[in-house]
Amino acid sequence: MGQLRVHNKQTLIARDNFALFMDNLPGYAWMKDIQGRYVYVNQRVTQEMVPFRGDWFQKTDAELWPHQIASEYSTNDQTVVDTRSTLQIVENYIHEGVQGYVLVTKFPIFDEAGTVVMIGGTSVDITALKRVEHQLTLRNRQQNAIAQLGHQALTGASMSDLLNEAVTLAAGILEIDYCSVLEILPDEKALVIRACIGWKPQFLNKTAVPAGAGSPSGYALLHNQTVIFEDLPHDGRFENPTLYRDHKIISGAVVPIAGRHGSYGVLHALSAIKRKFTADDVSFLESITNIVTTVIQRRSLEKEIFEIAENEQRRIGEDLHDSVCQDLISAGLFAKSLQQKLVAKSLPESNEAGELMRIACETAKRIREIARGFIPADLNADSFVALLRAAAKDVNKRSSIMCQCRISRGFDIPGNFVAYQLFRIVQESLNNVIKHSHATKVWIVLNAAHGKTKLTVTDNGTGFLPRVATEGMGLHIMRYRASSIDAIFSIECRPAGGTIVSCKLENSVRNSVQEPLAFSAIHEKVRTPGRSKSHTAEPHGYRRVRQ
Repeated sequence: MGQLRVHNKQTLIARDNFALFMDNLPGYAWMKDIQGRYVYVNQRVTQEMVPFRGDWFQKTDAELWPHQIASEYSTNDQTVVDTRSTLQIVENYIHEGVQGYVLVTKFPIFDEAGTVVMIGGTSVDITALKRVEHQLTLRNRQQNAIAQLGHQALTGASMSDLLNEAVTLAAGILEIDYCSVLEILPDEKALVIRACIGWKPQFLNKTAVPAGAGSPSGYALLHNQTVIFEDLPHDGRFENPTLYRDHKIISGAVVPIAGRHGSYGVLHALSAIKRKFTADDVSFLESITNIVTTVIQRRSLEKEIFEIAENEQRRIGEDLHDSVCQDLISAGLFAKSLQQKLVAKSLPESNEAGELMRIACETAKRIREIARGFIPADLNADSFVALLRAAAKDVNKRSSIMCQCRISRGFDIPGNFVAYQLFRIVQESLNNVIKHSHATKVWIVLNAAHGKTKLTVTDNGTGFLPRVATEGMGLHIMRYRASSIDAIFSIECRPAGGTIVSCKLENSVRNSVQEPLAFSAIHEKVRTPGRSKSHTAEPHGYRRVRQ
């Protein structure tokens, strides 16, 4: 009897010690029977896990946890039973509405016959570690996204492509519903969407939001600082724009984008569910806008320099036409008069005077053609095609190259600025063919179908060297002209020999191309095919850019 009492006492002490050990374990511990019913949990579980603060004994996970979590637990339990081995895994849990994570070790408990009769488990909370890991992963993704966007900016992506990439990256990394870049209109009363994710396509380049100080966008522009709101409908600082109300926007961040001379617009990052934009989120969005701002300002400066060169070219063209041509015509008339006098005196020098008259007239005609090339006139579908055909004829006159022009039916010229840039690209391409290609044939092809326009200049010459294609000033200018109208420019070797220069333009894009301020004020004085009087070019369908 004495030995039995000692044994029972030792058993009780061991049980109490085990209970103390489990209750002071810096983690959670439990046991379930083979049907998944809880038969034991340690004190930490009952203190920290809300479902176990009530009656938990003999209950299953399905009775204690939400369906998705209960299903995850049951699946992992069954894996332990089926494999008869220990399983270590990360599981989710919900604590007071907040998701947490635990590192769980589950193991089978066998009876003397080797049958699995229960499932045991221990776990430690790793929520803080997972959040740090998530932040590091997110930060890494943000840095990669910024590097990707920066690469696009450096490699000369079109403005529309760059803006689309910016909103796509921002929406994907931050996992938000709506992201857009908006440009402020000239009257500074509203902003229009230039690139977007989440909004319907019909909003692009059409839908505007207020730019007054009472709106988040207007406030960001006025104070040149990022605006953050977590509950816009109840935020007393701002009015809730109609577009936001219609899409039930709750939270968001609005970051201003600077232009070269004033503000360009804003970047919107918006959510239809309430969320908090962290300091890292804001830093990420501001990094994106810094890249966009740099490109906008660089292109604005390039455009100003380009316009100075264009205006100087126009001035030279006007001087050639109005001064040099007139002087040559006068010289030709003088030579003709001299020839008539010499003929009247039967002097042999009359032939030389006639030759002088011919040279003066031919030179005046040639200079007039050069001046016309410097300043193409008001462009519409007919005059643009006429200029292309005239350029082809000019190649035939200037060289031994046979140039053909093929124009598809139904071509719709989008306006002066786009047509002007396309024509200049054709001119430069033809000049390169004449100077460098050693070609015998060249084709100008204009295709317009299915909402797309493609202009190509193809020759059968010797092709080009990749180094030359990246270093030539003329090619840089052509690429710039294409980017100014959001066109895709390419130059490649023709499989049968020669070079293909192409410029592709989406109609939906070209209809939103913004005509530079200086371009709308061009005064054309050189006559084009079918025109006989001086005139002033008027822009068609393009507003002035706010520089």
